Amino acid sequence: RSSAPPSPPEPTPPPPSSLRQQATAEEADARVEQTQPPLPLPQRQEQQQRRQELKSARHRAAPPHTPIAPAAAPRPRARSNVPRSGSAEMASPSHPPPPTASPAATAVAPCPAGRPPAGFRPVLLQLAWSRYLGQLQQRPLRTKALTAAAIAATSDVIAQSLLAGRVTNPRRTLAVAVYGFLWNGPSAHFWQKFIEVLFQGKSDIQTVMRKVLFDQVTYGPLCNLMFMSFATLVLEGRGLADLGAKLKRDYWTVQLKGWRLWPVAALINYKFVPLKLRVLFINVVALIWSTFLLLSSRK
Repeated sequence: RSSAPPSPPEPTPPPPSSLRQQATAEEADARVEQTQPPLPLPQRQEQQQRRQELKSARHRAAPPHTPIAPAAAPRPRARSNVPRSGSAEMASPSHPPPPTASPAATAVAPCPAGRPPAGFRPVLLQLAWSRYLGQLQQRPLRTKALTAAAIAATSDVIAQSLLAGRVTNPRRTLAVAVYGFLWNGPSAHFWQKFIEVLFQGKSDIQTVMRKVLFDQVTYGPLCNLMFMSFATLVLEGRGLADLGAKLKRDYWTVQLKGWRLWPVAALINYKFVPLKLRVLFINVVALIWSTFLLLSSRK
């Protein structure tokens, strides 16, 4: 429905009591004027002026009246599509009542025992990753060293589990973790910084290839030499003579196998991985490589 605009409010007349008082006063003045003899013209004008002033004073002395505001036009009511109760339309099978959700349907289903709610694990992983990045920004060397220690210990656990089905030597795992903390993490941290300074932070494909070549003929062979020495002297408890014989016999075999894995990893690392995450990427690849070296040292 369309509603007409409200009409402007009409002026409200004064109350009837005020009108009656004014009429009585004017009639009394008229009777007094009739009983008196006619006055000269100047006096009649002066008398009319005083009468007009008296009339104005009576109007001002009358009690004010409050105008009555016009009633607002009623708003059109929106027609509801829901039929009224008891009508034929409600009872018609073509208009079924709207479905209502039962309390059992709206209640949140409880989580199975021992299983976190949906979305809990992604949020937890996201929080852990955010905390790790924060520590990497504030304490880069310590964070990288601890990460390398954890990954090195994991590689030894995997190696012992593959050989014996379980961890049989926890002291060996602890020694490998200390080696990762003291050598893997710090050496990779300072090496990546040195590479960036040496090649002036360039990331074009030619510079990346030079980085990979320089890395694989210097830092890679040194890391293999350090780990083979650690495994022989600390993990196996042998002497320097045994170390020399083992290096002479196995070093180049290990190094040639390493060149099958590490150049590809170095290419991905220098081309696509940000500088602050390169040591983490190296440690993840080293998890596979260290497991292989630990398995080789037990044979």
